[in-house]
Parts: sequence; C-alpha cells; structure tokens
Amino acid sequence: MRTITTELLNRVKAKWQAPAENADPSMKAYLSRGFINELFQTFTIQEGSTLEEVDVTVSRPETESAPAEALALALDNGVATVLSKLLPYDDMVPWVTEYQVATGVSSVAIEFDGYWDRDFNTRRFNFVTEETPWLFYVISGVLYAQYGQNGTPTALASDVSKVAAIRGWIPANGDQANDQGLIVAYIKTDGTMFCKPYCVQADGEKAWEIEQQITEFVGTVSNLALFRTNDFRIGFMAEIAGETWWTFSERNYAGMSYWPDMLTGQYTGITAIELTRIEESDLTIQDETLAGDFGLTCISINSDSFTAGTCTKGEITGPSEITLEFSQKVTGNLPRLVRLLSVTNSDKSLAYTVNDVSLGDNPYKMKITVSELLDTENAALVTIGEYTIYLTTGNGEMLPVAPFEVSVSMFKQPYHFINLAGRFSTKTITLTEIYYSESSNQELANLTGKYVGATSAILTKVGGGDV
Repeated sequence: MRTITTELLNRVKAKWQAPAENADPSMKAYLSRGFINELFQTFTIQEGSTLEEVDVTVSRPETESAPAEALALALDNGVATVLSKLLPYDDMVPWVTEYQVATGVSSVAIEFDGYWDRDFNTRRFNFVTEETPWLFYVISGVLYAQYGQNGTPTALASDVSKVAAIRGWIPANGDQANDQGLIVAYIKTDGTMFCKPYCVQADGEKAWEIEQQITEFVGTVSNLALFRTNDFRIGFMAEIAGETWWTFSERNYAGMSYWPDMLTGQYTGITAIELTRIEESDLTIQDETLAGDFGLTCISINSDSFTAGTCTKGEITGPSEITLEFSQKVTGNLPRLVRLLSVTNSDKSLAYTVNDVSLGDNPYKMKITVSELLDTENAALVTIGEYTIYLTTGNGEMLPVAPFEVSVSMFKQPYHFINLAGRFSTKTITLTEIYYSESSNQELANLTGKYVGATSAILTKVGGGDV
C-alpha cells in the first residue's frame, strides 16, 4: 500500500475541496461493468393466473458449440405446450409457441436424448443432443412418453401424479453396454417413487425397460427432481413431510474423468527395401506386358526387436478388383480402408472409387473393389497411407505397414501370333499316287480340291476303276 504524504493527507481532510483552498479533486472512469454475472438469474417464461408446471431443457447440436436453443414444456390450465427460445438468452425477446402437445394434463417434463463427445478446443466433454426432444406428460394418472411433435404417445405407467426426466450418463468411449439411459422418474398416487430408463439393449436398439422403485425413500413423496453429478451418478431428490431427501445411483465409469493422452510417431525413413525377382521374356513383340512381384518392408514399433513383413504381390484379379498379398496375415478393421487408400492409373491422372476392402481367399490376401472398370491392359497404382494396414506375426504381434505405393496389373504371359500363308507357283499339278487301304472293298474314290493359280491338273488312273 502506498504511503500518503502529510501535505496530501491534509488536503484530503480539508472541509472545502476547491481551487481557492489549493484543492481541485477529480476522477475519471476508464472501465465500467454492471453486475450481470450472477451465479443464478431468474427469467420470466410465461405469465397467467392458470399456470401450473413448466420444465426446461436446452439443445446442443455440436460438441464444439454452445447450447443453441432452450425448449420448455409449459402447463397452463391443463394444456401442455412446447415453447422455444434461441440462445444466448435475451430477456427482451419473448418465447415462441411451437405446438400444443395434449390437453387434460396434470404434470409435464421434457428432455433430450444424446451422447457425450470430446471438445478439443475446451478440452472437456459436452453433452450433444438429438434434434427432437422427448415429451412426458400425465393424463388421468397415465404417464405418456412422446418423441417430438409427431411421435406416437406411449403409455409408460399408471396411477402417476408427478413426473421428471433427465439424460443419464453414457460412456464417451462408445461402451453402450454401460448406458444409464434417458431416465423418467415419477410419483405414484400412493406416494412411492419409481423410475424407468430408455436404454441401449443387447441388439443395439433402444427400448423402455421395466420400472424400478426408489426404495431408499421412506414415507410419502410429494415432489421430486433429478440431477447429474460430476462423478457420473444420477441423483434423485424427494420431498417427504416438508423435508428434502436425496439418493444416488451407482457410478457409471463413463471414460470422461481425465483428458486422454495422445501419442504420435513418425517414420523418418525405411530401414530396408526388399526387391523380388522380375520374370522377363526375350521375345520381341508389340504391346508386351511384363508382370513382376514387388516387396516393401513393413516396420514394427517394438523397440526391442524390429520384425519386417512384406507386401509380396499385387495383381488385377477382376474387371473391378485388385488383390494384394502379404507375407503375414492381414488383421484389423478392413472396411475402414475404403477412405484411407487410393487406386489410380499408373500416372495418377485417373482416380478410381474404392467401395470395398476385404480379405481375399486366404488371410494373407487383401481384396480391393472399385466402382469403375479397371484398365486391365495397363498398370494401376495402389497408394497405402500411414497406419492403415496391420499384419500379425506368428506370436500375435501387430505390425503396422509403412506407407507405400504398389503397381499392379493383370498377369499375362508374353505371347504373339504367327500367320503362315502359301502360294503355288507351278502352272501344272500332277497326282501320281493314291493309297487305298487293304481292308476297304471300295475301288472308287472321290477326290475334291481347289487349286489356286493352276492352269490344269493331270490325274493318273490307278486300280480297277475310274478315278
């Protein structure tokens, strides 16, 4: 803290702060900020003497963006209506009435289904919602669930007086078997609390499961609420005899407790290249195609031992099919290679559309299918990127194949055709001998022929008959 001099302190204490008293204080405001960052703010959604309940949720279409819209399911004189308001919130802009859900309603709730995804900008996991919310409402004691405006109402429970809903945790790593589901909780007319989750099932589809009673609450429950905790549990709140009680679900290990480490590596060069023998022919012919085998080293990232595998063969095996053969078994999710490798003609001026990658007729072969017809008379080029193909050794070690390009063609043995043409240059042709088989009783033979360029033919009589 600065020390104020005696002279300045006396001026501050003076009764009259004026130039005549050798004092003329002034103040400039360089920055002014109002109190708008309260922890909680209260906004008016709807006004009226017949208002009963309202439940609010927000949508977030992308993990990188802020919540985009607030939706409310409001209950006014038994009529349930969906209201909307774009975010960020502006209290001067009124809520918009979207559509009426049902009449004769006594309790309402609204919530989005969705999933958690990683936001690389803020380094946190955000809840990404579906486009359409789930609507829950009670009519004459029956609890209904409806997916959006055009969904078909489904009866979930009977003898219900009040309802609440929340989306439970689902692991961000895709472990849907550990899905807590979209949870709807409700109070029955006898004061007991139940819940019913909408979860992923064994077949991968979602379905409403059987209702479960919250037995931790003892007494008559008159009100309820749901919330999520930061350690991946669902909290249930109940009002019993004027007191608020809560209980929690088991922890869902959702894979979002810490930011995952990512390790990346890069090959600075290929340590070895293996070339296999190319078979040649000494025939001198036009349009001759020579086919050979090309081998490329694939490198293991095992720091203790570097084991090499090879791509031993590339061949066009069909009008739209290429087969690559490797020295070890191909492993991994081959369909993902559709978008990770490319097939072109030899000078890369024409690209083919890859629509399928699968194993060939044995685990050492990988079959690539394109949409177009390949130019089987010329070579095609297959380009393999980094970390796209994996091989397995005899002891089960996985080896990533380093990026390479392999030239493939339809294997053809060199061939050529020889056409022989002859011409008689003599003017006279004489037939001097005809051979007859001794087993034949015939003495007559019919001779037919055609001579090109001969002016006459002399036939010599043989045997006992006329020729």
